[in-house]
Amino acid sequence: MRNGFETDRLILDPLGRDHSDGVFALWSDPRVCAHAGIVKGLNGTVLALPATDRGTSDRILDVWLRAIETHSRLRWAMMLKSSHAFVGTIGFKSLSGHYEISFHLLPDVWGQGLMVEAADAAVQWAHDDGADGIAAFVDPKNARSQGLLSRLGLRPTGEVFEGAERYARDF
Repeated sequence: MRNGFETDRLILDPLGRDHSDGVFALWSDPRVCAHAGIVKGLNGTVLALPATDRGTSDRILDVWLRAIETHSRLRWAMMLKSSHAFVGTIGFKSLSGHYEISFHLLPDVWGQGLMVEAADAAVQWAHDDGADGIAAFVDPKNARSQGLLSRLGLRPTGEVFEGAERYARDF
């Protein structure tokens, strides 16, 4: 159920310690962090982003791995089939009711449709898993993410949390 799977160009691999290098590359890039919102470690401490050391990105990874263990969240590493290179992450910050989708992609592969491909697969996975629908919180200045959510059929709800607007879609 929570295993990895493939799309045309990607392997969606359950996130693990072996993805530490990729997670650091992702969270040390200021362009990725620009719209990420507040990120906290396991103890609730706000983490300074972009990450300047592996310890910070490993604390982000720790949060995801703990949540995966408790079945409260799920995250996949996005790996290119052609090279097995890590290019981003996608998953759900909530696994009840409307699953809250979350995604981050390395800028080197922006504009190639990889996130659309991964998001379509993740939304189908959530539907098959019994979600009521999909939701997401997006910085109002993040036009790329807004476009992706629109393509996935999510619409603004008018709700705002920590400066991010909620988008949602029922199944």
